[in-house]
Amino acid sequence: SVIPTSDGSSMLFAYRETYERLEDMDLPELKLGGLRINHLAYVQSDETFFNDIELKDVKSGNILKIKNMPANAKIAGITLSPDEQKFAFINVTSFGVDLWIVDIATASATKLVDSKVNAVHDAPFAWMTDSKSLLVSMRVNSSADLKIGRRVVESPIIATSTGTSAQNRTFQDLLKNEEDEFNFEKLSTSELSFVSLDGSLRKFLSHDMYIETNISPDGQYVLVS
Repeated sequence: SVIPTSDGSSMLFAYRETYERLEDMDLPELKLGGLRINHLAYVQSDETFFNDIELKDVKSGNILKIKNMPANAKIAGITLSPDEQKFAFINVTSFGVDLWIVDIATASATKLVDSKVNAVHDAPFAWMTDSKSLLVSMRVNSSADLKIGRRVVESPIIATSTGTSAQNRTFQDLLKNEEDEFNFEKLSTSELSFVSLDGSLRKFLSHDMYIETNISPDGQYVLVS
């Protein structure tokens, strides 16, 4: 994948492995509300990840290896800052989801958030318009809070269709019982926090089920759904 800056001075090259890793094929997965979720890391399990990023200086043609990148990287969500001097991405580990930034001028990576990002829903972070901080969805629960196990069915599951005939839309992995509802709510719940480029956090909104955030062009408002 190639991501150019708007002035054409730099390009980001993101690389994927040819084949999926064997250990990734055996990761735990919950199928809830139309999502496939790795509940140990709080990330969508069907996400396609990159394993490396390089920078190209277009004028000189030089390819730059980025310093201090995470080992055994599983990268997603690569997003340039509004001033295009940096870019951010998430990296998935066995412990959770980290947030990293890369300074394009120095080709150096820095981890801002360690294992606390909630990436169950799309776009777990957004750059603020001043490029000095990001609004990040942070975990408030852990996999230990979930109800996972064999559920004893106390009564038959019955579906009925009555009334006039109508075309039914088909959705996969719908919530089927109270256990699914409980787990989906736990996994979807997060706090929204501002994270500065030095790694300091400032809580913005208390825990709730946030699906998406959008920053207004002037940076004065946040649209939350």
